[in-house]
Amino acid sequence: MFSIVDLPLESRLDTEQLGSKPKFWVQRDDGRWLFKEARTNTGEDWAEKVAAELAHAIGVAAADVELANFGE
Repeated sequence: MFSIVDLPLESRLDTEQLGSKPKFWVQRDDGRWLFKEARTNTGEDWAEKVAAELAHAIGVAAADVELANFGE
């Protein structure tokens, strides 16, 4: 239902220090995006996408979320 963005290795910019899991900034054509590494078998990646889509659907302000792969 949702596409998965493949991010090239050269798109990586700065590491983001805040939070409990690894994340870093990447450059896409439309600007800078924060890439959050999903922890295995938690569902946190698709849950964040679903929550953002539901929020947008009912008119609640939320960040744009895309599913993505970076490297392997």
